[in-house]
Amino acid sequence: MRNTRLGILGGGQLGRMSALAAANLGITVHIFTPEENSPASQVSDKTTIAKYDDEEALKNFANDVDVISYEFENIPVETVQFLKNIKPVFPDEKLLEVSQDRIQEKSFLNKIGIDTTRWKKLNSHSDCKAAFNEWNSTKLILKTTRFGYDGKGQAKLKNSDNYNDTVSSLKGEIIIEEIVDFDYEISVICARDKEKKSVTYGPMRNEHRNHILHKTTVPAHIPDEIKQQ
Repeated sequence: MRNTRLGILGGGQLGRMSALAAANLGITVHIFTPEENSPASQVSDKTTIAKYDDEEALKNFANDVDVISYEFENIPVETVQFLKNIKPVFPDEKLLEVSQDRIQEKSFLNKIGIDTTRWKKLNSHSDCKAAFNEWNSTKLILKTTRFGYDGKGQAKLKNSDNYNDTVSSLKGEIIIEEIVDFDYEISVICARDKEKKSVTYGPMRNEHRNHILHKTTVPAHIPDEIKQQ
């Protein structure tokens, strides 16, 4: 009888770390990714290289594993819906629907009482003008609602800049965000199982270079009051 096998959608660095953690628990990992020689596949027992809409490849992948997860938020919702009819997928597509679209994500967070920076959906130039005035700001951030990460899919807009040039550099639906003048970034990882038992890790202090996470320090060197919050 073989050990439990975990299927992971996505072959990036988070998939690699998950595969290494799984190995310590005696769990083998099967990666599904469209990328050749992905970081996760280098440390995993098996890899399927196929597109996320390849149903035959997805079916074979699902039949080879016991449970499926994913390592980043840009997995198509349809892929998860297809796979969950064959094997359990955690988290399910509801999380994806929220987390992969900035409008849905911010709307959800604001609805449950979690503050975010001020934001607007961009429909026309007048929305930017309104944001400059309402937020008493001279600079804004424009972001694509999907597929933006590590500084991609976003651009700063000054009130003196050419609006059309800035918008044309971005693809798809766009939101406007107020720029936050922060001292540093901290993060907390929360995990919850099927029985709703929860654990948290952190807080951790993050340092970015060129919009990409460069170093995370644990424990975070921050005031105790902030740690407790």
